[in-house]
Parts: sequence; structure tokens; C-alpha cells
Amino acid sequence: MEKLKEIRKSKDYISDRLKKLFIKINNLFESNSKSKFIIFIANRIVAHFLKPALSSYLNENYKNKKCDEIIGINKQKSGGGTTLTPSLTLKRLNEIISNFNEDKFDVLIGTSAIEEGLDIQSCNAVLALVELNTPKSFIQIKGRARKSNSHFYIFTNSAAKAKF
Repeated sequence: MEKLKEIRKSKDYISDRLKKLFIKINNLFESNSKSKFIIFIANRIVAHFLKPALSSYLNENYKNKKCDEIIGINKQKSGGGTTLTPSLTLKRLNEIISNFNEDKFDVLIGTSAIEEGLDIQSCNAVLALVELNTPKSFIQIKGRARKSNSHFYIFTNSAAKAKF
């Protein structure tokens, strides 16, 4: 685990996909300094690396921009968990959503836990780093950006580009 922490701190270890994500984030903030967006990721391990990298990037480039994450919900537990398998209570989930809607942070990193059933009003862009395998998943994720003139971006592994 220590080796992973060292890699995560290294500025040399940034994938092309992460560089493209940072470029898109720059574009969003340059076009609208009040942009608020959700980054959908595939799993918890991605969040384990993305949140600290994104927090560092935002701190270096946009001092007043912050991020948080929702990567799993456990209705049974009242807290606890481990770094890679956190237990997010419904109370904490609602607190994070409220903080996002109240502009306490600007970027929300989330797994499929926030794909549907949550009222996320203030989002004007969705950046999908996940495969959209079903029409339902596509509709649910795209539907998170509800503000007028909102945007939806899909980051793929292939050279093909999709625009919606």
C-alpha cells in the first residue's frame, strides 16, 4: 500500500486519460467559473486515486474549487469501513448532496451509487469515465446534469469519439 501512495503522489504518473480529464475541467471552468459537475467512475479503486489527484490539481490551479466523492452506500452500517470499501451512511450521502447543491464544493466524484434516485440540482456537466453498457445507465448518468445548457462528456479508451 505504501508503494501505491508513492505513485499517487508522483506528478509524473498521470495517464493520458487523466490529462484529458484535467483539460476538460479547465475548459469547463474557463467557459463558466461557476461550473459544477459530476465525474462518474467505474469503481472504488479509481476513486482512491482520482480524488487525491483531482484535489491536488484543483488546489494548484483553482484555489477556491473543491471536490468530494460518493462511492458506495451501506444502509445497514452507521460508519466505518476501510479505505477501499468505505461505508457511507444515508445521512452522510444526503449531507454530501446538500453540500454540492449549496456550492460548498464544485466537483463530485461518484460511482453508480449516484446514478439514479438522488436530487442533484446544481450540476451543469457530467464527465463519464465509465462504460455506458445499457440505455438505462446512459439515460440515468446523462440525466444528472439538469441545469439549462448542461453538457455531457464520455471519456473512452478508444480513438473513436462520441458526442451527445
